Formats: sequence, structure tokens, C-alpha cells
Amino acid sequence: MSRSRPTIRGARWLLALLALVGALTLVAGCGGEDEPTAGGDSATETESSEGTSSTPTEEGEPAEKADYEKGVRDALVAVTQTQDTLDEITDAKTSDDLAAGVAELKTTYDAVAEDLAGLTPPEDVADLHRRLVDASNEIAQAAGDAEESIRGGDSDTGGSLFKKAGSKYSETLTKLGEEYSAKGYEFR
Repeated sequence: MSRSRPTIRGARWLLALLALVGALTLVAGCGGEDEPTAGGDSATETESSEGTSSTPTEEGEPAEKADYEKGVRDALVAVTQTQDTLDEITDAKTSDDLAAGVAELKTTYDAVAEDLAGLTPPEDVADLHRRLVDASNEIAQAAGDAEESIRGGDSDTGGSLFKKAGSKYSETLTKLGEEYSAKGYEFR
């Protein structure tokens, strides 16, 4: 019996990943009409709520609300753009292909966590931001653990680990989205 073919049960958790990305897209509100168009350099300059231009803050200095919202939105957009990776995982013919796809997701989640950690939030959302960074680090770690299980020949355990972490991440982002919104922050 070859361990190179992912099991059907192992493939079921992949469908949960698709649902997770859908949920993250709703929470983050990214990838819609608000994306900058070619020629616009919104990464360097943004409009603040007072109608004046503001540039990103010095490292360690709390960001202006609009700059912070943009920073979070920019970091989370990577999560919403994982559809190609999920398609590759769904179409995986071998455990190696499955593990490679999960490794790519881990890289994405690591980058998201790093980008978020690089932001200095306004004081009124510092705790929410810390929880967002922690959740992003946890999903990255879970993807690494899942990859390790899959490469070790146990795609069912790998899938279970990541599905559980993905559900927790989705729930955490939903709750954080509600809490940010209650404080007047939107990431759409």
C-alpha cells in the first residue's frame, strides 16, 4: 500500500480550507473595488479622516487610524489570495503535493503574521492587534504542524490539525472584526 496518495478523509479538510478562505474574505473585506488602481501609490500616502495626507509612521510610533486600517487590510489580503494554492491542494495527487501546498499556506500565514507584527496600532486597539497577531502566528504554526504530519505519512492527522486551527482562526477573526468595528475600525 502506497502512502503517496492522500486519503478521501484527508481531502475533506481541504473543503474546510475553502470555507475558511471565504470567511476570511468577508471578515477582512479585502480584494474588492477599494484596491488601488495602476498608477496610484496609496502605499506611500493616504487620506486621513481629516482630509490631510499622512505618511506611514516611524517604527514604534502608533499609527494614525487610516494608516493602521490600511496596514491591516494590506496584510490580510494575502490570506484572501490563497485560492490558487487551495486549488493545488485540492488537486493534489500525492502526499508530497499536499504537503507542498500546505507549506505554501504556512509561508503566507507567516508573512501575514510578520506584516501585522510590524504595525504599531493606535492605543485604543493595541489589545485587539496583539490578539490578531497571535491568531495569525497560531495558524502559521498549525500549517507547519500539518505539513510535518503529512510528510510523515499521516495526512488525516495533518488535516485535522489544520482544520481545527483554521476554524479557531476564522472564529477569532470574526470576533476581532466585530470588536474592531465597535471601536470604529473598518478594513473594507
